[in-house]
Amino acid sequence: MRRRRPAGRLAALFAADVLDLGTQVLDRYGGGASRAEVPVTVPVDGRGVVVVSAAPPELADPGAVRRPARLDLARTAGGLAAELAFTDGRALRLPGVGRPAPQPLGSIAFDIAGAGLAVSATGVGGEPVAVEVDEATARQLATALLLTFRVKLAKAPPPASVPRAQQEA
Repeated sequence: MRRRRPAGRLAALFAADVLDLGTQVLDRYGGGASRAEVPVTVPVDGRGVVVVSAAPPELADPGAVRRPARLDLARTAGGLAAELAFTDGRALRLPGVGRPAPQPLGSIAFDIAGAGLAVSATGVGGEPVAVEVDEATARQLATALLLTFRVKLAKAPPPASVPRAQQEA
């Protein structure tokens, strides 16, 4: 019998990994806190659209420019919340989010649980906006989150609670 995905939950195939890695990033950058702001850079193409690809952005779009952004992470009762926004307030445009062209957003948020991701957004003025995200786009966004989390973990300083000798072993 095939299990049905709860309404509003997407990219269930990637959810457990996104939740696990995102929680590790929160633990590492938050120092045990329930919330943390993680600085990231987001590749943007010449049209102002975020480059979302499983390939490194430099290969997916060699002309892409990295823009400073923040990734806010917070523990929730059911998993993890992640919200992405540019630090300078510029519009966030994601491929597949908004039709016919990418909708300008102030931020995009993911409620990550074992059953999948729920996506919400705010407009450039901070007001809640309705966004429709299909499964293919959700999987691309989940992959981008996974890659971002992996990079942040690789670059993060070692956890302070692990003795240095064990870190090097």
